[in-house]
Amino acid sequence: MTRHFFILILAIIFMDSSYLHAQNKLTGKIIDTSYAPVSYANVALLKSDSSFVKGGVSDDNGNISILVPEDIMQEKMFLKVTCVGFTEKYIPLNHQLVLDNIVLNAEVRSLHGVVIKAYRTPYQAKGSAIVANVEQLAVKNIDRVEVNTNPGAEYDASVGAVINIYLKQKTNGWSAQWNQNYSRNHRNSHDESLNLNYQHEGLNLFGTFGYGDDRERDINYIVTDIATADTMWRQDTRMVSLQSYEKNYTYSLGVDYKLNDKYSFGFKYDGNFMSAFDIPYTTTVITAGNQLYTNLVSISNVPNHAHNHHYNGYFKEVFDKRSDLSVYADYVHKTSGRIEGTNETSEKYGDEFTESINHALYNLYAVSTKYNHVINDNNSYNLGIETGSVDGKSMLTYSGNNMSGSSTKTRENKVAGFFSYSLSLKRFSAKAGLRYEKVNSHYTDLLDADNNIRRNYSNLFPSMEVSYNLNSLFQSLSYRSGVVRPDFGKLNSYSFYVNRFLYQEGNPNLTPQTFHSVNYSLRYKFLNVMLGYTYNKNYIGTYLYSSSKDSLAYISSWSNYNKQQKLKAMITLQHRFGFYEPSLSASCIKNILKIEAAKHTNGINDPAFIIDSNNAFHLPNDILFNVEYQSRGGSGELFVFKYTNVFNLMLQKSFCKEALQVNLQVNDLFYKGVPTYWRSMNNLSFYHREDYDPRSFSINIVYRFNHYKNKYKGENAANDDIRRL
Repeated sequence: MTRHFFILILAIIFMDSSYLHAQNKLTGKIIDTSYAPVSYANVALLKSDSSFVKGGVSDDNGNISILVPEDIMQEKMFLKVTCVGFTEKYIPLNHQLVLDNIVLNAEVRSLHGVVIKAYRTPYQAKGSAIVANVEQLAVKNIDRVEVNTNPGAEYDASVGAVINIYLKQKTNGWSAQWNQNYSRNHRNSHDESLNLNYQHEGLNLFGTFGYGDDRERDINYIVTDIATADTMWRQDTRMVSLQSYEKNYTYSLGVDYKLNDKYSFGFKYDGNFMSAFDIPYTTTVITAGNQLYTNLVSISNVPNHAHNHHYNGYFKEVFDKRSDLSVYADYVHKTSGRIEGTNETSEKYGDEFTESINHALYNLYAVSTKYNHVINDNNSYNLGIETGSVDGKSMLTYSGNNMSGSSTKTRENKVAGFFSYSLSLKRFSAKAGLRYEKVNSHYTDLLDADNNIRRNYSNLFPSMEVSYNLNSLFQSLSYRSGVVRPDFGKLNSYSFYVNRFLYQEGNPNLTPQTFHSVNYSLRYKFLNVMLGYTYNKNYIGTYLYSSSKDSLAYISSWSNYNKQQKLKAMITLQHRFGFYEPSLSASCIKNILKIEAAKHTNGINDPAFIIDSNNAFHLPNDILFNVEYQSRGGSGELFVFKYTNVFNLMLQKSFCKEALQVNLQVNDLFYKGVPTYWRSMNNLSFYHREDYDPRSFSINIVYRFNHYKNKYKGENAANDDIRRL
């Protein structure tokens, strides 16, 4: 499989929120097929009749964090996950407390800067240590789901939303789940997983193993205009992936033990090994003022791998019915490597072979302590402290070319503390919190000490929310501030070589992006409305510029923009008429961002519109058939997207008293979802059409023995830092 292109943007936001206390924690992460996190994906919990229950969004790093109590009613449900630029996904929920990585297939997918899908980031492996390796939450075990859009000071400053899912009491004994998925576009892909669990009284043992083999066709068309002092250059590039696969092995093993009503503890290991191979074949025609300058042909062999180990432990003491103390600890060891061998042929430049070798290694240590206290039925507070450290090494070497390599070390230490207070009355609730973070960052260039960077950050992040509930009318207003720190790979190790005219480099000078966000939401019966405004300071986005060594070559990287503002509005309607239940979601997102460009930015600040219409038919024998129409396009962060119109079909049926479930899906039935987007920046104008074969058919089969369940209660001690590895 392949790695994505530039940072992708628009996201459908959730519908309403509230904060509820819970006893367990459920975590999950939404990623794309290159295993990059998908920010602000829309997650909707639907009943078996497709009626809407609650909704939520993933945070800036694709994560959802779910607080789960023990008691809920039995009811069949499933998750619907959508995000602009990605294919919609339906997920049956099974008997577990932890979700596997939720992988979205892209319609417009983003690379980490470089415009070649065949080059994926080896540092964002599937089965990341961020999330426990388990499958899906049991639909029958869910009573209700509620989303906190303003999670408060007790959560990391990058967290965007917290989902509270209420589950029923678990039963003793063995349980298992087998998941098999097969998909077909021009090539075949499949993945399977086995999950085992044993529970007796307070003891819970679990283990998982999964294997995936992903393959797809990939054709990219890229046109780049480069304006120099006296010439307008054009590069017309076509890239075909002759062979592409990615194999993933995921595994986990853990124990959770409740000694008595006062003490509980647990330990979990999860890991992942990824092996991938690509053969991209690229032809580039270069013209100068409409006159042929040269042709360039290149073919590459790109094997890469990544190995991930994550250890987590926790201890919890309940002092009384009103207060408890929890301690969590993490250790992560992550290694990755990629070798690119590229043969280039050109009449003007001759034949050349370039080999680049990239290796990276990271270790993370983190501990957090949290104290919760309920003062009375209306008042409660919590406080805590977190500490963490990340050590990393990265090396990039080139041979056969005048490209410069690098050898670096990264060390980052973080200390954070928070306090949060909640007030809950009959119809009115309020919450306020304050989070403090201090970070010391050291970047060491082992080849040139003049490039060493030392930075210290000290920030206070306030948050607050008020809500009012009157019969069928619910309203909330929230404010939140936070920080988005750059991925460690963006600082250096996300480096890729395509040919002499196109490559990617990291940027060690990136600084954290801070934000202030205000959101208003209203729910009345089947109507949901959301309005939001976000101000980003030092916004982190992709950056294109010409090489100082060769004016014909351009480089993709990342940069801090002074500021970015975002206005967003969303309205959803859903109602059932007998066996037919339509729903409509319409969103408008307007970005305000200044970009320096020789040419007009071509609508970079025009609004983007997203329409998603679902037509669910509830047929006899518990059969659900859904027809979805999606229309989306317009300005997205740093690119302008051509509007696409996509039809998806889904058929779902359960057998054997819901022990067996089959889901059939056809994506992009009329083949109208091929993404096209463009952008002007500095002296460059960039156009890209990415035909990654969006039309596909898939079948998913899930079999459960005694309804698989997993109730590991541990939390990651440093979610944000783990996500950045």
